[in-house]
Amino acid sequence: MTRSTLPYRKAFGNGVFIRSLEIRTPAPGRVSLAMEDPVHSFRIDFAHEHGVVTEVQAAWDRHPLSSCTGAPDALQEMVGCPLSDSVFDIARFSDGTQQCTHLHDMFCIAATHAHQQRPDCRWDVHVPDATDTQAAATLARNGATVLALTLESDYLTIAAPEACKGLSVLRGFMGWVRANVPPEEHLHYFLMQKALFLAQIQKIDAESLIGQSAMLSGPPAGTCFGSQPSRYVGSTRVGQIRRFDASTGGEQLLKFFR
Repeated sequence: MTRSTLPYRKAFGNGVFIRSLEIRTPAPGRVSLAMEDPVHSFRIDFAHEHGVVTEVQAAWDRHPLSSCTGAPDALQEMVGCPLSDSVFDIARFSDGTQQCTHLHDMFCIAATHAHQQRPDCRWDVHVPDATDTQAAATLARNGATVLALTLESDYLTIAAPEACKGLSVLRGFMGWVRANVPPEEHLHYFLMQKALFLAQIQKIDAESLIGQSAMLSGPPAGTCFGSQPSRYVGSTRVGQIRRFDASTGGEQLLKFFR
């Protein structure tokens, strides 16, 4: 078995991919966030002073691979990072290949949130299963849709809007965003792309892969914390996978953050 021959999930077509992110400011200079999707759930707390990150703590609730276990500690590399309006500037502060992609991405979003002194908010990405038709992906902030994309049935190619039609969400999309989208909307596209990066999990029978080598179904070697060669060999797919359907309400996600 290789990544190109992963088992197809027979129940695909009856559910919805959801990724939810909640960001809070429990006290001045402190930020707490939690994210949940089908294969991840975690919490990050960090402090900042004079526009610089001074402390970071992170913890898993669920993670997909045994080699992901130590990834929260790697987020300590973000101590010293200047807060910024640009999520891309924050992301460049540390080597992303040495971080959990998902922990790092959500930290960067929250650091932008802190810099802009935004009120507490919740972000939700929804992609209902689409078998032979195009898929509608939406990003909502506090329940109001702020971005909508239509994907071809491959879940990778953008079909609409016309301005980015034909682009792949995996290759070249964020470069297009930086060149064509107003900076104040960059965060919306960043959030959406990072969720769509994982939406393919809807089509994969990942449950059947639990206990098997992580290298069969995980990311390419060397691209993140869990796939570094020293950890990847011997790593297995672990943990609970949550599946959502049209009846799944927001109150059913991020329970561990309440």
